[in-house]
Amino acid sequence: MIHGGWHGPWVWDKVTPLLTARGHDVVTPRIAVDEPGTWAADGEALAAELRQGIAETVLVGHSSGGRWAALVAAKHRPKLVIYVAPANPVAKQPDGMPARVKPEIDNVVAYDDQDRDYLPVEGAVTWFYGRIDEETARWAAARLLHDTDRGDFPLAAPPDVPSAYIYGTEDEVFTSEGMEWSARNIFGVEPVAIPTGHTPQLEAPELLVNLLCELADESR
Repeated sequence: MIHGGWHGPWVWDKVTPLLTARGHDVVTPRIAVDEPGTWAADGEALAAELRQGIAETVLVGHSSGGRWAALVAAKHRPKLVIYVAPANPVAKQPDGMPARVKPEIDNVVAYDDQDRDYLPVEGAVTWFYGRIDEETARWAAARLLHDTDRGDFPLAAPPDVPSAYIYGTEDEVFTSEGMEWSARNIFGVEPVAIPTGHTPQLEAPELLVNLLCELADESR
């Protein structure tokens, strides 16, 4: 399971024990989003780390982690890739796509003296994690990192592998219209909607785990 920008493996802490209890082995690699790097280099490192047993692996990529999941899947064909509220893993956004990113994000994101973008704690608690209980929201907000620009994305399209697409109808970052359009026209799948925000693994871990397991079972 691959985390997205600003986050680390800790974002899966509520999900991991639920999956483990069902007999699944869970790997949550860390991507140093706060350090200089590129999409391609990150993807190569992840592909090397996750190569063993990849044919029986279900890759889960959340937000920007969807891009890293696509890069791994392009190198080694997994059993299934499940994209959760993903950033589109394409070098250029296609024509005709509805507005995807909600404008509210511009009022919350800040930049440090190294031009890394980040979410200030209060903005993260009240906006980004606004649907999550305050204790969990503050726990997560205190762990958020400052993101470095990873440069141009190297894939023209998502890899042609078995895939599924989950999005939250109350997503704080992306519009439902943009995600639905992207699922059908970029990923070539029918999206699965759940009544959550952008981070269901913190907001509704049991709901997400049930759906992940259901999608994995359907891919057999």
